[in-house]
Amino acid sequence: MDVTIVAAPVLLCHRVRMRNILTYSGGGLEKVVTTRLADNWFEAYEKILVVPVWNNFNLIDTSTNRSVMLAGEAAETAIKETSDKVVLGKYQGKMVIGVAVTKERLARMLVKISKNGRFLDLREIGSRLKREDAGILAYARGMIHWHKSHQYCNLCGALTKQKQGGHVRYCLNKSCGADKFPRVDPAVIMLVTYEDECGSKCLLGRNPKWPSGCYSTLAGFVEPGESIEEAVAREVKEEVGIETFDICYLASQPWPFPSSLMLGFRAKAKTVKLTINNAELEDAQWFTRDQIKGFGTWGRGGIGYKKPRPDSIAHWLIMTWLHEN
Repeated sequence: MDVTIVAAPVLLCHRVRMRNILTYSGGGLEKVVTTRLADNWFEAYEKILVVPVWNNFNLIDTSTNRSVMLAGEAAETAIKETSDKVVLGKYQGKMVIGVAVTKERLARMLVKISKNGRFLDLREIGSRLKREDAGILAYARGMIHWHKSHQYCNLCGALTKQKQGGHVRYCLNKSCGADKFPRVDPAVIMLVTYEDECGSKCLLGRNPKWPSGCYSTLAGFVEPGESIEEAVAREVKEEVGIETFDICYLASQPWPFPSSLMLGFRAKAKTVKLTINNAELEDAQWFTRDQIKGFGTWGRGGIGYKKPRPDSIAHWLIMTWLHEN
């Protein structure tokens, strides 16, 4: 069986410096919307690369920190043993397919033939992957999770089946027949700052479920009937009692854990006094740039404050502010 370690092309971005392009965005794939609409979307197996997903884990070559894609007989076997497969796009003339690995026997076989491969949680390995690899793996993970969680119709409870290259599921109940589409939950994430005679400070909060000492930006899901700017103002007011102004959108990041789109903002605070909502946060504090520079790394042991995960837009928002001026 064949396995391919794929090096995806580097994408250029005119609006953001390369060092600031966010993890999980830009998978280097050519989307093939027209192709996936056809019933016979899959080509000959030798022209297909398969991205396997097992229990929400991705197959990684641990010797190189590269994504493992299956080709040839291995790709054929993975496709035949699953009902959930998704056309992700084309890479170097080959169709890239995300495949749900549902049998532990197959997962062990794929690990064995990939030599240095292991199924790992993308949240743990993502920051060490090349950005293009991380984007492809995140896309596959998110789509496969959607298929697993939408096996039944939410309207009538009947079984659903995929079509259009895995980008639609439809209800098998002929009296219903509703189509289901992959959902993305928009969430705002914001770095709130305050300027006074002593300089600039940023506001970071702490969730009690996070590793010891870890602080991050505030965040929350957009509610029906509100704009993303309104969501920023509401979330900050709810979590720390601060009124904001000059709310400015900066960047977005796909966050397939399981299906969010993080919308990154900067906002200014009118006051500094915090009223912490303990149902939302364990703690929240203002930090200067010098204090942030002394922070450790997310998930690492030891005492002291730590920055957000390096693969997150929260980390990017903080580091962008840190290096201003």
